[in-house]
Amino acid sequence: MANKVQCTGGHWFDMSKFRFCPYCGLPAAAVPAPVQQAAPVMPAMPPMPPMPPMPPAQTGYYPQEQTAYPAPVMPAPVQTSAPSVNTNLPVGWLVGTSGPAKGKTYVIRENKNFIGSSSDMDIIISDDPTVAADRHAIIIYVPRLRTFYAQPGTSRELYYVNDHVILETVELSPGDVFDIGNSKLSLLPLCGDMFGWDEPEAI
Repeated sequence: MANKVQCTGGHWFDMSKFRFCPYCGLPAAAVPAPVQQAAPVMPAMPPMPPMPPMPPAQTGYYPQEQTAYPAPVMPAPVQTSAPSVNTNLPVGWLVGTSGPAKGKTYVIRENKNFIGSSSDMDIIISDDPTVAADRHAIIIYVPRLRTFYAQPGTSRELYYVNDHVILETVELSPGDVFDIGNSKLSLLPLCGDMFGWDEPEAI
């Protein structure tokens, strides 16, 4: 502990370091250094009680407690039957031989094939403006009979097969010529007496 004394000039200094006052050079007076009192010890404060939880903030006009609703249950997707192996298989072609459709090939598929210039037709003859947009003609292939048929369309326009107007269902033969609008198209079968997609080796 430092040996604090007071010189005759009234200055306090450390007697263990200086024999005379470093401020005025006077000797130490026979006055004991004042005793520094310890700082008073404050009694410990009692612990604060815990704060109650804050209520949730209110936003808008919603009540404080929200009603929980169950999540909507989505219906399971309906399982449809698998398509048959013959879906979209070609059974023949119409080949343009004259007019705007010349040189073009159109695929014929099983069952009914609607012919017109609209994009939702099965056989689309879009280069011939005289072809009706919807169902100018209908060509059918019956898988069980392996036979092609021509059927009247549902538009006002007529069409011909081998120069005969089609007013009722007519059976077709390979090479028959269709007159639809200003185009001529020849029937080129793939399926018939010699071949069908229903044969086991063809599946």
